[in-house]
Amino acid sequence: MRFLCRGKGNKRNSRHKTFSLLPSELVPYRALTLKYIIISVLLRFELPQKGLDKVLDEICNQVVNPINQVDLLNYFTVRTLSGWIKLIMSAFHQFIEHDTGLFDREIYLKLKENQNNNNGLILFLKTALEYQSKEEPRIRGPSGLANDYYNLNKTFLFGRPSQAR
Repeated sequence: MRFLCRGKGNKRNSRHKTFSLLPSELVPYRALTLKYIIISVLLRFELPQKGLDKVLDEICNQVVNPINQVDLLNYFTVRTLSGWIKLIMSAFHQFIEHDTGLFDREIYLKLKENQNNNNGLILFLKTALEYQSKEEPRIRGPSGLANDYYNLNKTFLFGRPSQAR
């Protein structure tokens, strides 16, 4: 579905007349699901003592389907993981900033208390993986969280809308 851009906002950086809201799996230049990205970042922060190369190996061993492993390994790099970390960190801080009530109050307070260390980020990622949307149809995992967050705030938690033609 495409939407007409009404040109509102201060930071208009495109002359596109329309845009589409795509499921996270279909956002251009992102070949993997949001769930895969979150699991990868979670493994990175749960294994801090290992170097990035060993973490990448661990991610591939734990998450990647062996049939597709060769294709994924061709582009899965330290740079890719670093970009995902930036995306997730941005979402984490945005989520903390806006108390939406999507997580239990106790979890939200733990996130806020630990927002400047890895414990808060790890809790956020694990809770996002276990999340189930509040509205019908029930969407499980981080995609459900992203959908509910958008419905409450009208802003995107993970990424931006696509304006590719």
